[in-house]
Amino acid sequence: MNRTFTPTAILVATLLGTACGDPSSADVRIETVDMLLARVCQLAAACPGVSATPQDLDDCPLGIRSQLGPSEIAELEQFVTLSVAEQGTVLECIGTSICGRFGGGLGSISDSDMMEPYRQCLASA
Repeated sequence: MNRTFTPTAILVATLLGTACGDPSSADVRIETVDMLLARVCQLAAACPGVSATPQDLDDCPLGIRSQLGPSEIAELEQFVTLSVAEQGTVLECIGTSICGRFGGGLGSISDSDMMEPYRQCLASA
C-alpha cells in the first residue's frame, strides 16, 4: 500500500506521539498557527463523547483555518510569541473550555468554537 501523508497528518502524528509519551511533552513549543490548530483539534478529540479517526484529526485544523479571517489568524499568530509555559497554560484551559462547544465530530468545530475559548484562556493566563 503506497500512502502519502499531508504535512498536517505528519504534524498531528508528531503532536500525538509526543503528547502520549513522557509528561514533559507539554513543553513542546507551538511555532505556527497550523500547529496550534492541530493541538486544539487533538484537545477537542479528547473531550468526553468525542471519537476521532486519524483522518478527522488530519482534516480538523484545515476545517477551522478555512473559517478564520485574516484578523483572527493574525490574532492566533501572537500565540507563538508566548513562552512554552504560557502556551501550556493557555492550551490546558482551551482543552477544558472547548468540550461541549461543538456537536458531533471534529468536523463541526467552528471558528467561534476555537476563538472564544482561545481569547478567554489567553486573557486568564
